[in-house]
Amino acid sequence: MSQTTARPAPAPSAPAADRRGGRGVVLVLGVTVTAVSFVALLGLLAAYFFSWPAVPALYALAMFGLPVGFSLMLLHVVLGAVRRSRL
Repeated sequence: MSQTTARPAPAPSAPAADRRGGRGVVLVLGVTVTAVSFVALLGLLAAYFFSWPAVPALYALAMFGLPVGFSLMLLHVVLGAVRRSRL
């Protein structure tokens, strides 16, 4: 008869969102801001082609939202590179 030794169960690993820290939030914010800004840009183009009065809020969203959204996504990439370099 063979003997079996009891091995301790491995500790459950943290979910992926916990391991990312704040990077997941930065990525979601960046994608959301960029998508909203893109929709605002499409609204501006539609207003231009249909000769509707332009809404200044759409200008602000398109002008500032796209760079901010892409900057947040770039920050996500940089934070990921820093995290990988520390491993």
